[in-house]
Amino acid sequence: MKKLLYTLSIFISSILATSAQTFTIGTGTANNLYGPIYIFSSGSTNTHSWNLSIYTQTELAASGAGTGTINSIGWYKNDAGGYLGNDATFEIYIKPTTLSDFSGGAGNFDLESVGATLVYNSSTVGLPASIGWVDFALTTPYFWNGSDNLMILTRWVRQGAGTAGVNWAGTAGFSPAVVSHSFSASATMGSLYTTANRANIHFDLTPLTVNELDASESLQVYPNPAKAQLNVSINAAAVKATLNIMNAYGQEVYTENMNQNNKQIDLSNFAPGIYTLQVKTANSVAIKKFIKTE
Repeated sequence: MKKLLYTLSIFISSILATSAQTFTIGTGTANNLYGPIYIFSSGSTNTHSWNLSIYTQTELAASGAGTGTINSIGWYKNDAGGYLGNDATFEIYIKPTTLSDFSGGAGNFDLESVGATLVYNSSTVGLPASIGWVDFALTTPYFWNGSDNLMILTRWVRQGAGTAGVNWAGTAGFSPAVVSHSFSASATMGSLYTTANRANIHFDLTPLTVNELDASESLQVYPNPAKAQLNVSINAAAVKATLNIMNAYGQEVYTENMNQNNKQIDLSNFAPGIYTLQVKTANSVAIKKFIKTE
C-alpha cells in the first residue's frame, strides 16, 4: 500500500486558472437534424428528444483545449428554423467515458446519464429563428481533467410548435457512429438511432496551467494521503472563496463557502481514491490533488 501511495503521490500537482478561451470541435457544413435539439418540422408531433454525442480526448486536445473548467457549450444552427415559445425544457449533461464511439450499439440515454453531471437545466428555453451559434452558459461549470473522453447528453421537451425544421451544422462520415439519438411524441423514449453525422460544438473553457510554486505558497492541503480528515489552509490576508472537491470522474462530491484561512473536512463518507480540491476566489482558482485512503 505504501508503495502504491508513493507512486500515486508523484502525480500530485498544483495549478492556477487563466482566462477563459473558446474551442471548437467540428468544421463540417452538412445539415444535421440529429443535433442537441430535434425539431423535424413546424407540424411535427415529436416534442421530446434525447441526444448523446462523444468527443474524444484526442479531439479536445487537437482543438487546443487542456485541463480546465468548461463554462458554456454551444452548437451552430444552420438555418432559420427556430422555437419562439421560450417555454421548452432543455438539459445538458457531461459524462467522462471510456467509449470513443457507439460501435457496441446505440447508447440508451437513461442508462448513460447515470453518473453524468447535470450542467445546464432550464424550462424557459427558446431557439432564435436565425443562423448562428446557440450558446448555453452552464449552471454548473464542469472541470475536465484533460485526459477523459467526454459524452455530451442533451434532453429537450417543447410545449408548442417550431417555426420550421431545425438543422445543425455538422461533420459527416464518422464510422463507427459517434452519435445516438431518439425522439418521441411523449416522455417515453422511442427507438434509438446511431448516426455518422455529429453536430459541430464549441465551448468556453478556463484552462489551468501548472504553477507549483505559487499554489504551494497560497494553498496547503494536509495530510496527503489522508484517511479521516483533511486540513485546508489558505495563505491570504482575507479569504472569501468557494471550495469544491471532484472525484476521479470529474463529479463534484463536496462544496462549501470558505470565509476563513483554515478548514477541516470530514472524509469519513469519501470512497478511497484520488480527488481534486479546487479553491475559487473572485480572480483565481487554486487546485490540489489529494489521496483518500481506507
